[in-house]
Amino acid sequence: MVTIGERIKKIRLDLNMNQIDFCSKIGITQGSLSEIESNNNNPSINTLIAIHTMFNVDFEYLLLGVIQKEQPINKILRIYESLSEKDKEVVERVAEGLSMLK
Repeated sequence: MVTIGERIKKIRLDLNMNQIDFCSKIGITQGSLSEIESNNNNPSINTLIAIHTMFNVDFEYLLLGVIQKEQPINKILRIYESLSEKDKEVVERVAEGLSMLK
């Protein structure tokens, strides 16, 4: 059975983020995240809310491991939210350019 810590680690790795960057987004220390990912500690409700909010991760997946089929727009938003501000600007310019091709 996959633990909540393992799911959080998978989310972080799927976002191609290191622990420091992930922690800065959700407001916890790297030590706390390491303890969670190693299953030595459980995340607080505030940490779960931060992961849900920042990366658009379903609570049911976080808590129970139940995978809902992710809608394409949610995947795009989740990836976009993990980008640096500079990279977000690039994505926005590309999207604007693509919209003009219609």
